[in-house]
Amino acid sequence: MKVKNKEKSTRKIRADFRNGKKPKRSFGQLSKKPVEKVEEPAVKSTRLAPVRIVGVVTKTKFGWSLETTNRKDKTTYILRNPDKAKSMAGELVAAKLLPNTKAGKQEVEIVGSLGSPDDPKMVSLIAIQANDIPVEFPQDAIDEAEAAKPVALTGRTDLRDIPLVTIDGEDA
Repeated sequence: MKVKNKEKSTRKIRADFRNGKKPKRSFGQLSKKPVEKVEEPAVKSTRLAPVRIVGVVTKTKFGWSLETTNRKDKTTYILRNPDKAKSMAGELVAAKLLPNTKAGKQEVEIVGSLGSPDDPKMVSLIAIQANDIPVEFPQDAIDEAEAAKPVALTGRTDLRDIPLVTIDGEDA
């Protein structure tokens, strides 16, 4: 958090919040009051650039770039590691933003390959990667599930032996 002193009684404040799924930067103004708790509304709030990018590796006349799957993002992302990009040409990849820029272009580094963009399950993988949705349970949740005892079937109807027709596959 950066604080700039404008006057002795008023301070402008800028805070970066990354505890949520989407990073946000807020600007506000604090004033000294004789109370213990100071609450001031945010003056302005803006979205920060995404930390992780999902896109397709493409070859351009300037080198290898990442064509993002986000239609709202018009940024051209330059791939820092061209050897890795060459082996993943046409694949859907997850990449992380790098802090420096090259000729006004944002550089990214490939974190991992997600597969072919034509695969039907890629829609859900894109949403998972782009929104930082957790795909693994925390260890304490796994421990709690392993320690759970089976539930008694008294007062319930057992439907396990009835053949059911569902829209999901067998592995769902």
